[in-house]
Amino acid sequence: MRTDLEDPANPHIIWDDAASDWEKNREASLWNETHRFSDQKALVHRDLSDLYAESVKHYRRWFESKYPDHPWTKLPDEGFLQKIGAASVDGADKQLHPTAAGLLMLGKGHKIRSEFPHYLLDYRDYPDLGDCWMDRIVSYDPDWSGNVLDFFNRVSRKLVRMMKTPFRLVGMVRIDWDPTHDAVQEALVNCLVHADYTDACGIEIISDPYEIVLKNPGTIPVGKEQMLRGGVSEPRNGGMLRMFYLLGYGNGTGSGVPSIFSAWRGAGYLNPTVKEDSFTRVVLKLPLVEKCRIRMEEGTCE
Repeated sequence: MRTDLEDPANPHIIWDDAASDWEKNREASLWNETHRFSDQKALVHRDLSDLYAESVKHYRRWFESKYPDHPWTKLPDEGFLQKIGAASVDGADKQLHPTAAGLLMLGKGHKIRSEFPHYLLDYRDYPDLGDCWMDRIVSYDPDWSGNVLDFFNRVSRKLVRMMKTPFRLVGMVRIDWDPTHDAVQEALVNCLVHADYTDACGIEIISDPYEIVLKNPGTIPVGKEQMLRGGVSEPRNGGMLRMFYLLGYGNGTGSGVPSIFSAWRGAGYLNPTVKEDSFTRVVLKLPLVEKCRIRMEEGTCE
């Protein structure tokens, strides 16, 4: 029997009185998948003071190191933010406002949460495989900005340090970088730009000695099979993806997941896995256990 109870966050959805919380969350999430907002639209009730000044400076320095002679580097902050898609002029009031992408990437944490009440970025490291984490970065901590760019910068460094780094010389120069380093950063970017920030589940990154697990709310827009094949890009947050791309991350061609799997195979790790769980989250697992180690334990690796 219908009770005509509207979801206040999604008034287009009418719940059955027997609907479970899980059913309500999934139906709302699936509706949002097909009617999702554009993160490139101006948030007309926000102004540029909602952005964290140090994050804007950090982004500018990062951009300038990659494009030292680019004309955008000469622009004032207002012009630069428009060029990268972090701000836009609203057609009604003709004023410059942050976009959703700009607020998420560069905003002050409490301002982001006032726009996206369920916003949560959470990294936890469990070095001893116990129930207690030894290192945590969470977006509501008042000691840092809490925005996506700073989260990426902090967490990616920690994840890269977990990767093995084979000794390699180019000429007389030692190269302390490996394809798995690029792959884990690509995985983190994918997690952040494909997340549904309106969903009740936040972003969760968990690491331990045996694997890295990345969870983001939302389903896979192109489907799991197409995502694994690659070649089709449908980012949920295209503005955020462009901002990462300008810093050298994410190429927007749909090749990210295949390149991650390829790098993992090349390093000899067990194959990654990806799935959609019952909470409408995408879960990517990157094992840190080598195939040969498993075969040695089984007595099949010579």
